[in-house]
Amino acid sequence: MKKFIIVSLCLFLSIELWGQKAEPWWYQTKLQADTTKDLSKAKNLYQNLLDTLTHTLEKQKLEKQIMQKSLQEAKIQKQFSLWGFIIAGIGILIVAGLIVKNIRQKDLLVEQQQTIEEQNQKLQAQTEELRQQQEEITTQRDDIIQKNKILAEKNKLIEENIRVASRIQKMILPKEKDLQNVFSNFIVMAKPRDIVNGDFYWVGKVGTTSIVALIDCMGHGVSASFISIVMNMLLKEIVLVRKQVHPEEILHQVEKELSRVFQVTQEYNFDVSADIAICSIAKTIAHTFYINFAGARRPLLYTFQNQVLYFKGNRVSVGLHVDWDHAFENEAVELSKGDRIFMYSDGLTDQNNSQGKKFGENRLISVLQNSISRSLQEQLNSVEKALLEYQGTCPQRDDILMIGIEL
Repeated sequence: MKKFIIVSLCLFLSIELWGQKAEPWWYQTKLQADTTKDLSKAKNLYQNLLDTLTHTLEKQKLEKQIMQKSLQEAKIQKQFSLWGFIIAGIGILIVAGLIVKNIRQKDLLVEQQQTIEEQNQKLQAQTEELRQQQEEITTQRDDIIQKNKILAEKNKLIEENIRVASRIQKMILPKEKDLQNVFSNFIVMAKPRDIVNGDFYWVGKVGTTSIVALIDCMGHGVSASFISIVMNMLLKEIVLVRKQVHPEEILHQVEKELSRVFQVTQEYNFDVSADIAICSIAKTIAHTFYINFAGARRPLLYTFQNQVLYFKGNRVSVGLHVDWDHAFENEAVELSKGDRIFMYSDGLTDQNNSQGKKFGENRLISVLQNSISRSLQEQLNSVEKALLEYQGTCPQRDDILMIGIEL
């Protein structure tokens, strides 16, 4: 706008000067003076207009700035108002949520209080029930303590009686001096499972013939010990009184006497049996030893020319059989001085290890063969050591008895 006004004024003055070129010099001089004067006025006028225009423009610019600032402030105020409404809305929602939550919590607390009251009632009922049970348990405990006390006293009495029975049972075994009168070297390895047992050995002598027997009565413990006492009496009767020295006939007579002693009826119908190894030892004129053997499910092991050999015996026990006509077979061998014979109960070979496998007859023969150059005592010690190592932590399953005789 300022440039337009200046251009217009210059154009106007140019036109005026061009139209007066033909005037005289004095006139031109005057005209120039007037023109100069007019130009000065025009310049002043122009300056005034320019100042006015500049002031107007600045005023307009200021007003525009004020208006823009007002608009900006209005916009900001509008935004503040909008955010205020938003914040207020959010606050209202939060307050409303808190109120709802508070109401729900109150309802939940009421439900929890009701649940707690119900649980308290149940706990009180359970507490009362437990109290009654505790009283019953206390009564039962006192009763059990009293019964255990009675049982302990009875067990003590029974154990004392069993120990007395054990001493009686040991009293019927051959005495050491009796063994020395018959044999120069006689070793026993006895491992009863209980205090009393059904495994025992018997030694007798008729003239110059010695009789040795190993008896494994049916079962173990008290019942087997009673049978062993009966067997001991029968052997004394048959060998020492009747003077019977043939092993197979001794077994046959023992079996017959059992049926007489234990009269089996319909009311008392039970089985009484025993596995027996029995041999007679007779010294010959040539200073050798003639061995006759009969076995009822028990073998006889013997050494001959540094080899361990055996007689197997019969596969039937001595007992209350229906058929009395079966015969026990006799086996014989002639041995020299220093040879050994061994008898043992099945508790030795039937003892199992942790895998459930039995010690077995082959392992026993192997141990005896490997220790054949040692003394008789050391030989039986080797058997006991091998058995314990094989058994490990397994419990003993039956009575164990082994005897060794050096001729």
